[in-house]
Formats: sequence, C-alpha cells, structure tokens
Amino acid sequence: MNAVKELINKYRPKIVKPLTLFIFLVGILNVYFQLEITPISNDECLWINKKQGDSSIVVFDFVKFEGVTWNAGIRDGDRLIAINGKNIKNSTDIATSILNRLEEGEIAKYVVSRNDEVFEAPVKIKKLINYGNLTFAFLSIIWILVGYIVISSKPDGKAQIVFYRIGVLFGITSLIMFYIGNNSNNPITQIPFIIYVLDIAYVIGNNFLPFVIVHFFWIFPRDLRIVNYRYTLKLLYSIPLIMSLFLVAIRVLFVYSNMPTDFAQLLIRYQTSLTNLLFVIALIIGLISLFINYFKLENSKERNAIFVILVNYTLGVIAIIYSTTAVNFVVDTIFNSPEQLAPMILLILLPISFGYSIFKYSLMDVSEVIKKTIMYGAATLSIAAIYFLVVWLIGSTVTNALGAGYQGVIAGFIFITFALVFQSTKDRFQTYVNKKFYPEQFAFQQVVLNYGNEVSKIVGFDNVLEFSKKTLVDSLQISKFGIFLKCDDVNGYKFRNGIGFEKNDVVIKVDMSQIIKLILERNSLNKIPAIQREQFHSIFGDDERILLENDIYTILPMLINSKLMGLMLFGLKKSGLQFNEQETELLYSSASQTAISIENARLYEAEAEKLKLDRDLENALLIQESLLPMSIPFLDKLDISGKMIPAMHVGGDYFDVIKVSNDRIFVIVGDVSGKGLAASFYMSKLQTMIRIYCTSNVSPKDLMIEVNKRIYKSIERNWFITVSVALFDLKENKVSFCRAGHVPLLVIQSNNSIVEFQPKGIGIGIEKGDIFNSSIEQIDIPLKKDDVFILYSDGLIEAMNGENELFGIDRLKTVVKNSNIMSSFQIQKNLLDSIQSFRNGREINDDLTLVVTKVK
Repeated sequence: MNAVKELINKYRPKIVKPLTLFIFLVGILNVYFQLEITPISNDECLWINKKQGDSSIVVFDFVKFEGVTWNAGIRDGDRLIAINGKNIKNSTDIATSILNRLEEGEIAKYVVSRNDEVFEAPVKIKKLINYGNLTFAFLSIIWILVGYIVISSKPDGKAQIVFYRIGVLFGITSLIMFYIGNNSNNPITQIPFIIYVLDIAYVIGNNFLPFVIVHFFWIFPRDLRIVNYRYTLKLLYSIPLIMSLFLVAIRVLFVYSNMPTDFAQLLIRYQTSLTNLLFVIALIIGLISLFINYFKLENSKERNAIFVILVNYTLGVIAIIYSTTAVNFVVDTIFNSPEQLAPMILLILLPISFGYSIFKYSLMDVSEVIKKTIMYGAATLSIAAIYFLVVWLIGSTVTNALGAGYQGVIAGFIFITFALVFQSTKDRFQTYVNKKFYPEQFAFQQVVLNYGNEVSKIVGFDNVLEFSKKTLVDSLQISKFGIFLKCDDVNGYKFRNGIGFEKNDVVIKVDMSQIIKLILERNSLNKIPAIQREQFHSIFGDDERILLENDIYTILPMLINSKLMGLMLFGLKKSGLQFNEQETELLYSSASQTAISIENARLYEAEAEKLKLDRDLENALLIQESLLPMSIPFLDKLDISGKMIPAMHVGGDYFDVIKVSNDRIFVIVGDVSGKGLAASFYMSKLQTMIRIYCTSNVSPKDLMIEVNKRIYKSIERNWFITVSVALFDLKENKVSFCRAGHVPLLVIQSNNSIVEFQPKGIGIGIEKGDIFNSSIEQIDIPLKKDDVFILYSDGLIEAMNGENELFGIDRLKTVVKNSNIMSSFQIQKNLLDSIQSFRNGREINDDLTLVVTKVK
C-alpha cells in the first residue's frame, strides 16, 4: 500500500494536467449532450396505460392548461390512438420512441378518440432538459477547474488533494448522463462496449463521491476530531470500494451478459436510489461539519472566507432538498413544470464560492500564486509591447531621414541595441515589480539573502538564537516564532528563543519515524520537508494541542547531516495568511543556515579550550556534507552520480544537482579558494544563492552573474570561488554550459572521442560585475545518446603520489576512455579507484569532487 502511495505521489504532477483536461472536456461535451442530444420530447401531459376489458389503451392525464397538448384540443381522459400515422395500442414506450425522434418545434399529428369520436390534433413538440444532469455537468467543469488551481498551488496539501479528488469524481459520475434520456439520435448508444465502460465508471464514481465529500469537509478548513480516529479514513474509502466491486460484479454477471434477473434489476434500482440518498446525506454532513468548523475559527479573515462558502453551500443544499422532495408537492408532473427543478443548478454555487474565496481571501494558499502569475504576465507583455513599439518608431524615423536603402542595417542596429538595453534592465524591472506589487514577498527574499550573509558571522550560541529571532521577527513582522532545539534531558525539543509563546519552558515531543517518513517523501518529490497543520497530529501526537494553542501553522526541521537537531516554528504572516510554498522554501534556507550556525556555535562553545581546531573542522565537515544533495533527482534520460571527498577534514568543494522542471536539471561543481571553516561558510553562501536563483527560466550565465553580484559584497578580497554550471535541457536536447574560472568540462562522445570544453570566465568574487559579466561565456553542446559529461574539481587532476607526480588530465582521459558503455556510478567508481591506486597511500592534498552525467 505504501508503495502505491509513493508511486501516486511521485507521478501526481504528471497525471493532474491530462486528467484535468479530460474531465473538463467530458464536462463540456456533457453540457452539449444535455442541451442538444439527450433532452426528451415533451407534450406537457402524461400518458397512462389503462385497462379496457381484456386489452390496454393509452389515455391522456394531467394535460397542462394552455400547454401544447391543450392548445391542440386534447383533454384529460382522451384516448391516444396514433402518432404520425403509427398506431399506439397499449404502450407508452412506443409513443415515447416516436416522439423523441422529432426536433423541438416540429408538429406531431396525434389521432385521438373522445366519446367514440376520432379527430386529429397537431401538437407542437417541446424538449425537456434534465436539470439534474445539467447541474452535474456544470459542477464537474467548475469544480475541476477550481480544483486544478488549488492542487497546483500546493500539490501535496491534504485538503487540496481531496478537493481535487471531488472534481474528478464529479466528472466520472457524470459519464452516465451521456446516455440517459433521449437516445434516438445518440451515437454512444450504438456501441454497447462504450456504454458498459461508462456505466462501470459511473458506479465507481457515484459510490465514492459522497464519502470523499464527507472526507473533505471533515478536514476543511481544520481537521475535525473524528477524522483523526484510527479507522475513520479506512472506513470512508473501504465502504465505497466494497460497494463498487459488488455492483460491478452484478452488472458484469447479470446485466452486460444479457441474463438479467429480477433480483439484479431490483438491486440496481435500489442502488441508484441509495447512492442518490447518500449524496444528499453527504452534502448535509458536509454542511454541518463546515458550520462546526466555522464557529471554531477565531481569525476574522478565515471566517469571512468560509462564510461565503457556507452561505452558498446552504443555498445549494436547500435547492437539492427542494428538487428531490418538496417539488413533488408543488407540481402535478414534471412534464408540465420542468422549471421547478431549475433551483437544483444553485448547487454549482458551491465550487464558485470556493473560487471566489480563493481569489478574494487567498484560501488554500492559491491567490498569491495566481495573482503573481497574472501580474508578471501582464507586466512582461507590456514591456515587450513598449519595446517593439519603440524599435518600430525609431526605425521608421531614421529610415525616413536617411532613406530606405539603409533600412535593413538600421533595423538590425536598433534591434540589437535595444535588446542589450532590455536585457540589462530586465533584473531591475523584475525587482521593481516585486517591490511595488509584492512588498511582503520582496521583503522575504531580501531578508533571506541578508540573513545568509550575516548569520555565519555571528559568534556565540545565544547570539545566533537572538539574531535569528530579531531578523525574522522584525523584518517579516510576524508575531509567532520559535526555535526549539533537541534536549536529551527531557527527551524532546525545548523552546530556546522566539516570540508569542505563552510559556518559555515549552517542550514538544516528535515521532521520529513519522518525521523521517515525511522527509523521505518530500525529498522524493524534490520538495522541502515543511510540516503543515494537517501533519501535526501524526508527528507530534498529543503535543499538537500546544502548537494549536500557540497559533503555529508551519514548522521547518533544522537538519544537520540528516539528523534533526531542531525545529523552527512560524505562525501567520502579518497579512493573516499562512506562508505559501514559495515563501516556505525561502524560510527553509534560513532554517538550514540557522541550523548550521547553531550547531557550529554549540560545538565551538563546548570545546573552546580543548581540541578547538579539530572541533571546528569537524563541525565544518557537517556543514559541507549538509550542503551536498541528499539524493540525486531523477530524470528519465539522464544517469547522474556525484561524490565529494574532502581533504584535511573539510575544504571548499561543493556540488549540487537541482531539478527545476521535468525536462531541465542543473549540475553544479564549485571550489572555494582555501580550506577549513571559512571555506565551508563561503560554500554555504554559494549554495544558498544558487538555490534561490536556480529556477526553470534562468540560464547558467544569468545564474553566475546574479551569484557573483551577491557574493562579491560579502566575500573577503583574498578569497574567490570557481564554479562550473551545466544545464541539461532534455526538451531542447542540449547542454548549456559556462564556467567561472573552473577546470574544463570533459565530454566522452558516443564515438569514444574525448572533448574538452573551456568557455571564458573568471572566478566569482574577484570582481564586482563589469569585467565578470563581460568575460563570462555560455556555450551549448548537443545531447547525444551514450554521451558522458564529467564535471570535476582541480583536486582530481592535481592528486599526487609519493614522487610528487600529478594525476593529470592525460591520465584522466586514459581512465575514462571507452567508458560510455558503463553507468555513471561505474565510471565514477572506476575513476576514483584509479586515483586512489595512483596516490598509493598518500593523503589527499585537496578536495576531490566528481559528478558524472550519462545520456541514456
């Protein structure tokens, strides 16, 4: 079961888009069917089979006053003899079949008998829309669209996943409506296999839908106590699963096989009534649960958001109850007053109200994501439009002045000039947009950047804690913040610094198995291991109460060498909203920096007088190892393996593998000049910068320029960093590569030839920007099957043996030649074994870093 869950989590982002598109298209097609294909013909009366002696006849009843049948001269009690020349002896089914073939507005010629007098009555046909089916079709469309936005903002959120699941089930349940109603011109009914598939899908969706609705409203906006009981969720999903398997078996054995039994028909009829009843009950349970949660909320903004949903949900439930029960007491027959079922459409107000609350009140962490996307899109389009307009105006003016003969040269010159201007102002424009329209997010980014530079300079355990609190609380203007560190005396994590906690001796205990499980799951998805409120109970057990009482919403683990040394706790932002995923990623960088600094300060103070240097170096090794990737991200066509072997306990080497999309991945190798503790600190700054600016739309060159600009301000003048950055783009089938003073890239091509790539570039931190930006060069290398890309540090080719000989680039090429038949790990192992054999016992004189990437 866990393997299935991990598989679903891994591939959920790939499944969501096509599944959303499928459900959306099904909904659109269903609306068309409900309006154009399946509406049944309506003559605004009822036909009744009535006994007359030994035979049956069809008579009219409930003829609507001034309806189409009334206007044709027909009254209650008249006998129907024929329609359009076809005799109707004793079956309303035959009459219905004839009538359904007619289009709306066509005339049906009824032959009617009254008191032994036979006459012909022209009846103008109407079409009857099934408002229940139409409501379901609209529900599936709106819910899946809102659900897609919700799950895109937080793909692993518990409430977000269940909300999206409801939209999918609405779409699956609505499949049966393609062949309910008028099937005289329905192409689907011509293929029995399609009907069987749609019917089975309907059975599954219709059985699960009520239970999933209940599940959602038991966890939204807060978990109700019942959902935390041991067997609650198991029952919510096992009951509909058993029902679905049983009913599908009945259909396959007795219905699809053309061997229906009275028991099977009766069972299917009662099953439909039962699931419809369960749907109504689920809506009522959901409404009651939402009321309970609403009155538990204390934050006014949250209450406002839920109030909108609550009002519209109530209207929808009232409409459903009215349409399924009360309407029977209001009208004589639905054929005469179909508009009485129209209030059922009010149910679509429920997903619409969710959409409104999402955009108005940032419900479920969605609004900021969408607004920022819209703002950046509009701003970028505006700048691009202005750019091309200016180019066109200047080009036209100069051409008119100098003549059309120079038009091509002038246009090219102006285009290149403005392209350079546009490129140079792009970053300033982006910074301006962030600062102007998203001051809170802009402050986040600036705080994290400054924090990473400053926290490593703080000396002393208490000073680090105080600096962390002051920086994050004052700069981000949050009222709830706490740092909890592991305390062996109490077998838990104890409050050490923060603000907004009622007591300063708070201790919380952690279920380590659950938090390790969370970290592994998040790492497999390339997500940070943030702990949200929905995970509090499973990880903290009864201590969840302490967190809720102190209004904690987000918890970030502070990890050192894969060990949990502390927790960083956050309440809501100044705006009253929870931190979204992007902001949490920035905060996690701060938590990692804090963990490093706290661990360093703790060890430093503990061993201040004893083995000071060794302890510092050991601590720095922890820092260095914690900065290396815990696992290599997976990409289908790439086989990647990396390793770093430090010299003198710790040095300045660093590598990282950062997946920014499903087809783009960065491979980075860096080397800080110098060794020891200071080198590790600069390496941690480098990692923070790269993690912040490494996004799906940034090039290696732009990344280098931005990192150099930031690093230069804080690095000592006698220090510098060399870096190689390779961006593997499987979509474009190329590698974009640039280097800042680093050793060349080595490529073993599929024909076994070895090529070195050494684009221009100086080290990071040497120069503030002008010379660095103009000197750095980016090249593109085609990706071919079985090509091997080797990024390494100079410690590899400068490894020495007892005779002070260098391993050298020639030995490196000799070892890796013809190795493209091996895996990346085998190539890496073979090369490192060769170096170890070459050193013949001599200690490593410099850090040795190697990342091998093979194209599969």
